Amino acid sequence: MLLFSLSNELIVKIISSLCPLDIYSCRCTCRRLNRLIIDSPIIQYTIRTTLSGVSDPFDPDISLSDHLDAFNQWETAWGDIDLHKPNANIDEPVLAEMIQISNTSLDDIFYV
Repeated sequence: MLLFSLSNELIVKIISSLCPLDIYSCRCTCRRLNRLIIDSPIIQYTIRTTLSGVSDPFDPDISLSDHLDAFNQWETAWGDIDLHKPNANIDEPVLAEMIQISNTSLDDIFYV
């Protein structure tokens, strides 16, 4: 295969720019590509972020393990959110200042 005349690093760079469906198609073509994709942390990170809807351009100043840790924290935080439980209470008492402001004209507030 002409593709395998390239270095593994270059193949990983090329594959990591593909969408997850195309990466999966590459995995299905041969065992060597499958192993390369499975063993590449950057490709696995690309797949996870894309499928999660996260746009995270890889910053070379931050290690891949730090990116993965941050992404795992992000996934955990989103997984822990209970969307059925309200996070605000509309029955809280209205502050006296808010009542006073509502009884004041806008001219009195802005042109004092």
